[in-house]
This record gives sequence, C-alpha cells and structure tokens, in this order.
Amino acid sequence: MLALLAFQADPRLERHTQSLASQQFGEAEAILEQLAAEQPREPAYRERLGLLLLRRGALAEARVHLDQAVGLQPEAPGPRLALARVLWLLNERPRAEALVAEAGRLRNQDARVHRAIAAFWRQAGDGKRAYHGDNEMHVTGVRMRGPPRSA
Repeated sequence: MLALLAFQADPRLERHTQSLASQQFGEAEAILEQLAAEQPREPAYRERLGLLLLRRGALAEARVHLDQAVGLQPEAPGPRLALARVLWLLNERPRAEALVAEAGRLRNQDARVHRAIAAFWRQAGDGKRAYHGDNEMHVTGVRMRGPPRSA
C-alpha cells in the first residue's frame, strides 16, 4: 500500500496543466519552480520550466534549466532541441548546431525527432537543412515527406 501511495500524482501537476490550459503561464511557471526545487533530479520539471521560460523570453534562465535537463537525460533528444533553440537565440550557433546533430544521432529512427529538427531549421531560417531534416528518415528507411516523385 505504501508503494501505491508513493506513485500518486502530485496535485500541483494538475494545477500546472490547468494553468497552461487557461494561459496562466506565471502560475504554471511558479508551480514548476517549486517542483524543480523540491526534486532537482527530475528532468521533466527542468525541461518544462525551461520551455516556459523560453516562451516568455527569459533565455538565460531557460538555458540553466534546459542545460540541467540535458545532463539528467543523456539519451533524450527533446531537451537538446529546446536548449538548441535557446542557444540559437543567444547567438551561440555552433553549440546549438551541435545539439541538433546530437539529437538526430540519439534517435535516428524516430520520425518525431526528425520533424522537430526540421522545425528547428525552419525557425532558424535554413530551408535547406529543414528539408534535409524532413527527408533524413527516408534515407534511413522510414518514409516521411520527400520530394515529389517524378512520373
């Protein structure tokens, strides 16, 4: 019974979700800050907080939390892509590009990762690399989107 109690969801997570749904981002951020402070080794709180901070333009703060999320999740591409966005906006382009490349290597067969990489390059204004990110899965054997087939 104690093990079952340990796995009950923290009610603050529900409040966090409701805050996001009602666009009360300040409240959602405060909840995540509290959870991250209480559970500093939980990467999901760091990543979510970093994304919220990125959304409001607090790039230096977002960088700290996303750096920690990357360190806590060495095999996860999501935090790397989020951190890459922050670094790109901070004009740290070489490190941002390296993180995007790492994310692609970590989950080479995951179409969602390649779509996220393509979205990163589209947002960065690099259509050529965005196209490559969309089509890389075709090269590795999983068809996504590609050039029109010639008749």
